[in-house]
Amino acid sequence: MPHRRCRKSLAIFLCGLMCLFLWQADIYPVLGQDDMYEIIFVNSNTGPQSSRSNEPPPTKSTTKIPTYNIIVNNDQYENNKLSQDTPPPDTGHQVLSRSLGRFVTEEEVNLLSRVIYGEARGENFEGQVAVGAVVLNRLKDPHFPKTMWGVIYQPGAFTAVKDQQIHLDPNDVAYKAAEAALSGDDPTNGAIYYYNPRLTKDRWIKSRPVIKKIGNHTFSI
Repeated sequence: MPHRRCRKSLAIFLCGLMCLFLWQADIYPVLGQDDMYEIIFVNSNTGPQSSRSNEPPPTKSTTKIPTYNIIVNNDQYENNKLSQDTPPPDTGHQVLSRSLGRFVTEEEVNLLSRVIYGEARGENFEGQVAVGAVVLNRLKDPHFPKTMWGVIYQPGAFTAVKDQQIHLDPNDVAYKAAEAALSGDDPTNGAIYYYNPRLTKDRWIKSRPVIKKIGNHTFSI
């Protein structure tokens, strides 16, 4: 009899426990797979998102990368290279000397005009051209200096340098005589010396072979 009472009590207890379980299931339903996935999805988005929200947003670079268009023109390159290597003479400031076979500067023309004016301004035009021709003939001779200044300012070469008349301003006739000599006009036929026989006492200069006499000057080699 007591054994039956125990079974009956156990059955009542189990029924009560089952009722309690069912009652809690109604209040707290078990989450399904869809609900679980939704929670996981939300957490996966909100969790890392919150950690990245503190990071500054990426900025776009404002640096502009230059681009170049390269055009190769061989003809233009060669012309530019040639103009840099061999610039054309400035004809506005230089004069072509046929006598020297090169361009001479305005300074050289002016210096030649000064020595002509200082040495032969009392001579006729041919005599003045002749003095300029002697200067140019010396410039071409290997025994004399190789520059206009060197020839004219060679010690003892010209009286106009010694007595400072080379610093006088030349007139138009002297300029034209210089231009004529530079263009190749040589009335002396290649003389490299000249002197005034009435004024010079130098025996050596008088011993030089005479080529021609023009005005008051004797031209020799």
